[in-house]
Amino acid sequence: MENASKALLIAGGLLLTMLVVSLLVLMNGNINKMASAQSDKQAAEQLTAFNSGYEAYNKQYLKGTDIITVVNKAIQDNNKYNYGITIQITLIKQYDNGNSVYIGQGQVNWSALQQFMQNANYSSTNSSSNTADSCVAFQKAVFSCPPNGVTYTNGRVSSITFIQYNTGTTNQ
Repeated sequence: MENASKALLIAGGLLLTMLVVSLLVLMNGNINKMASAQSDKQAAEQLTAFNSGYEAYNKQYLKGTDIITVVNKAIQDNNKYNYGITIQITLIKQYDNGNSVYIGQGQVNWSALQQFMQNANYSSTNSSSNTADSCVAFQKAVFSCPPNGVTYTNGRVSSITFIQYNTGTTNQ
């Protein structure tokens, strides 16, 4: 009889140990799921914050200073995270009579932006080689981000396009 009671105690101890181990395994799984959910939430928040920094420029009225700001942001983000964000500027000269002339477009970095300003004759004087004057004129220019002007890759902003419509009274 004594052996039977010891056998029952051993069996009960084993069942209790199995129950505790099962609970620990279950708790560990739940903790891992919570940590994974927290990590996913944090990644989604970071992605939203990143995208909102560019989506703020997805509007109909922007000045050249806004374009310079978003170019700076893209350059900094590309250097920091190596995302390869591209900024595309398309220049269309729109005349009062309804005719329009396509001037050019290009992906923008600082040297390309300065070259773009000079090539597009943003200078208010007749000299297109005056970089400072071109920069001031570019800062005053009006741009818009067209519908579908923001491109996403894997949920992250990868490209943003801006178009400038200049109004003039002559037809070319």
